[in-house]
Amino acid sequence: MRKNRTLLQRTSSLLLFAVAFLVCMEVLLRIVSYEEDGRIYLFSNFPLGTPPTEYQWRNRYQKVAEAEKNKSHFSKYDSILGWSYRPNSYSNDSLFAFDENGMRKISDQPHRCSNDSCFHVLLTGNSYVMSYETPTEKSLGYFLDSALTARGISCQIKIAATANYSIDQSYLEWKHRSHAFKPDLVLLGYNPKHSLGNATLFHYLSFPETKIYFTKPCATLDQTGNLNWVNLPTLRPEKIIDSLILNFEKSPLYEVEHARTAPRTKPFKHEFSYLYSCYRRAFNYRPVSLSQSESNRIRALTKKIMSEFQREVKVTGAEFMLLEIPIFEDLLEQSIGIERTDSIWEFQNTETLSIRHALLNNLGLQGTFVPSLTHYNGKGNRVIAIELADQIQKRKLR
Repeated sequence: MRKNRTLLQRTSSLLLFAVAFLVCMEVLLRIVSYEEDGRIYLFSNFPLGTPPTEYQWRNRYQKVAEAEKNKSHFSKYDSILGWSYRPNSYSNDSLFAFDENGMRKISDQPHRCSNDSCFHVLLTGNSYVMSYETPTEKSLGYFLDSALTARGISCQIKIAATANYSIDQSYLEWKHRSHAFKPDLVLLGYNPKHSLGNATLFHYLSFPETKIYFTKPCATLDQTGNLNWVNLPTLRPEKIIDSLILNFEKSPLYEVEHARTAPRTKPFKHEFSYLYSCYRRAFNYRPVSLSQSESNRIRALTKKIMSEFQREVKVTGAEFMLLEIPIFEDLLEQSIGIERTDSIWEFQNTETLSIRHALLNNLGLQGTFVPSLTHYNGKGNRVIAIELADQIQKRKLR
């Protein structure tokens, strides 16, 4: 009898401990997470929640349509690139402004050098090159302008970079638009870990934390090894739900999308418990893994896009340089001595500049990034700009 009572007491104690532990974990998750549009986000950008319902999708695209109609958001639908920035607008946080071409401004002052003596530089790539999360006076473009001027090089810097662009979008942006500025040097910021974007046409499936609800063009390689573009022009926002959310398997775009098997909807609203959502995210909503054949396909596609990009820049008489953009994970691995497992994928005959050592030697890991660890801070941008200016002068690009 006493043994049974002791066992019951122990069992009750364990149950109480388990309940208390789960309650504490739930409270902790609610402190470090937040809920938006039916999804739960951990530490600002990591999604814990399961996919949105059809109702949530339709509500979301209704907001997109209203923003397009009212021009209330600085980003907009783009039939060639998927999304771009609205000319003569400001970011929602007022950190930066865009000129009449939808390019980020590096100064409110008018351009100060004549075309005959001016060194025209085009910075293209994603949000790292654009200097997202930093004000104008701490951006890469601003510091590069200052660094070149300090070296006696009269210059004009244009920022064609756009948040979450992959190389294919940067290439198309050059091909259809920024080539008209006739730059002397095109600097493309790139990280091999971002190459997956070249194999996706609906960004939200692979990268829900970006909250990009537009589609993008996507290229495939035909039997002769040439680029074949699909979803160009891109789907208009009002067609995305029926084409890619509800009936994607019937779409001719289905086989092109890398993340075609990623879950897009679920029948009910997400679970009340953040802890249970975390469990569901871990066991039922795993990211789509890359097979070896898919990895090889993306690698070959990226090399071809890069080759075409470089070739078309060279035809205009401009120089082309690849700027390796290390993310926080890259610098962390290098700072603790882990050997790199990726590279710039053998882009032959391409001028390549790595800035990992410059960032680590001058600032260290913690001094390079903004608090979110997703972009460089002003100090990081300044170190990169100085390194770039030194290389431009050393290689006699000007």
